[in-house]
Amino acid sequence: GDVYKRQPQPNLRLDDLDLDLITQIKIEIEEKTNTTYTSIKKLFAAYGLLDPAGQPNKFCLLLFGNQPQRFIKNSYLTIVKYNQHLDMEVNRNYLGNLIHILEDAYADLTDLIPTKEVIDPKTGKRMRTPIFPYVAVREVLVNAIVHRDYNLIGSRVIISIYPDRIEFQSPGNLPAGITPKTILRSQYSRNPEITEILNYLGYLEQLGSGLDRTFQAYQNSNLPPSIENFDNMVIVTLYKID
Repeated sequence: GDVYKRQPQPNLRLDDLDLDLITQIKIEIEEKTNTTYTSIKKLFAAYGLLDPAGQPNKFCLLLFGNQPQRFIKNSYLTIVKYNQHLDMEVNRNYLGNLIHILEDAYADLTDLIPTKEVIDPKTGKRMRTPIFPYVAVREVLVNAIVHRDYNLIGSRVIISIYPDRIEFQSPGNLPAGITPKTILRSQYSRNPEITEILNYLGYLEQLGSGLDRTFQAYQNSNLPPSIENFDNMVIVTLYKID
């Protein structure tokens, strides 16, 4: 992680960064922290987004690049959807910086997830509700992007939607000392530079609380979410709520 974030990004020009997005986020951070940064570079320095030579590093590119995939090939995300016969119906790739990937992928996930008709216990009226809780989908999506290992350039985040479950595959192992059984009691961030910026944008709250909310969404279900740690891959599975 430390070696990776210190690496300069060769041939990176200011044109390769989304200056409108950077300006927007600079304003939000200044308002929330009551701090003024006299330049974008000083903002980057404060949040660990520069290499030792004072140039934008790869985390800066991931967060604010116009086309990070030109430099970091597998920093994109893929969503696939299968029908009941396991035929692939959807196969979409999401490119751009992590903020745009998060927004676009979540918007499509809420559109791709089937809904079912239920009776609202408060009003007695019929209503439609997703078969996978949106709050859980959002939290696991954010975790998959924020905590993936960006050193593993041969892998990407893949979200697979099946009729009975959604699998979120995120490159990288769980950190040392953390297991699928202890993760809810642990706080960690593999990529604190990404975590801190997304926190100011409202994507994250307390570290670890996202998975807590995910499990809370399943508190009345017989099939809680599962977390599995494979070789260089963490898979979180959300099951259909009947």
